[in-house]
Amino acid sequence: MSTPHPTFIMKFTAQPGKRDALIEQAVKGFELASGIERWSVYRDDEDPDLIWVIETFASDEAVEQHRAHQDQDHVNAVGSLMAGPESFTRTTVHAAAASYPLP
Repeated sequence: MSTPHPTFIMKFTAQPGKRDALIEQAVKGFELASGIERWSVYRDDEDPDLIWVIETFASDEAVEQHRAHQDQDHVNAVGSLMAGPESFTRTTVHAAAASYPLP
């Protein structure tokens, strides 16, 4: 059974001075991606190299479709702007309450 609206909350640390370029690549990724219902990118108020990305999907199946069709050139471009492999974390959450209708 599919879980409604799985959401990824991701933390990316850019190389020093590369945060804006990383934001641009994140936005480009959303233009290339399928299955994402809503997305947002946030600058961290305290760390000039840190961004937070939130992606919400319609279902677990939409997540799988998204993962199966990622553009590897884009993934590599994002990776080239990051501070290193330890500079990315992700957690998956599901909405319990929202200002918009939940299924």
